[in-house]
Amino acid sequence: MTHEPLSTLATSQASDDEMPDSNSLPHSPIQEEHIDFLLEEEFACNQAFLHFFLKEAGKNFIAPWNDPVHAARLVPCETWSCQAVRSVTTSAGETDVLIIYESAHATGSQVAILIEDKIRAGFQKDQAKRYRERGEEWQQGKRWNSFFTCLVAPQKYGKDNAGFDTRVTLETIRSFFSANDHRTQFKAGVFERALEHFDATGVQKLDAAMTTFRAFYADEAKQFFEPGEVEWDKPRDAWWDDNWFTFSQAEFPAGAKIFYKPKMGSVELCYANADASSLKELLTKCSDADGIAIKPMRKSAAFCTIVKPIDEFSKPEDVRHLVQESFIAVRKLLAFYAANMPLLRVKFGG
Repeated sequence: MTHEPLSTLATSQASDDEMPDSNSLPHSPIQEEHIDFLLEEEFACNQAFLHFFLKEAGKNFIAPWNDPVHAARLVPCETWSCQAVRSVTTSAGETDVLIIYESAHATGSQVAILIEDKIRAGFQKDQAKRYRERGEEWQQGKRWNSFFTCLVAPQKYGKDNAGFDTRVTLETIRSFFSANDHRTQFKAGVFERALEHFDATGVQKLDAAMTTFRAFYADEAKQFFEPGEVEWDKPRDAWWDDNWFTFSQAEFPAGAKIFYKPKMGSVELCYANADASSLKELLTKCSDADGIAIKPMRKSAAFCTIVKPIDEFSKPEDVRHLVQESFIAVRKLLAFYAANMPLLRVKFGG
């Protein structure tokens, strides 16, 4: 599992095109290890979950686990006997969650499930193969009689088992938590936020073209803006669809940033606690507002100016003129903020 850095309320990019709602209670950031904890607890404490999981795993097996002999091992014995351990590491790598249960196939028949959990991290080199190597090594060491490897990931993560014996989707596991008590609903919410996180970002794969483009964009910004005029993103590795750029000033209140969204063709001065109706009313009182409109979002709103979109990032030199256009739009919003700072500070602080 590749761990992601913890965030606070939101990342700089989200598919629902919004800033976090400061009036609502923030949720803990979701990482794969949160799913690991919940899986460990359910397997260790809830016999119904083991039966549920094995039934779902049985639907997606590849050979040889789809034959009758192996399928019989997917039925646990009546006596509850299930061990669950997180983050089991050997020289062949890490197993996110290791499950060992006794099957009804034969007395004392120990079956292991080696689970790899994914939300958005990409696969490591030969990851599924190394899972099998660990299973075979431990089976030869008499740790269990048989085993299978299982990928737990969003349904859209991939179309097949990605080299694992079977897969169980996060959507399927989410459906297990349907009771109305607070503890169950909390667990359902964790899986729901994991799925929302995946929908917002997709699989985290290093994007060489976007990494190069971000470096190009930062270098162009350094040449365009005066020292101290504005802060922009420094060059960094970029991931799949990682194409938003942020600008900020020390004068901005907390929760305010300028976002450049090249695919959408917009540059936006966003506030975390704004709503479209109040911004529209405020805009009527502002100066230097030509070419600035209000962009409503699901939980917030922004002052917005339109630029030509960028759809292709592999040849930065070809879109240099559009990059320059985005800088002009950023400067326009900076001037708008400076001209209307007293009004904006009454509304948003700072």
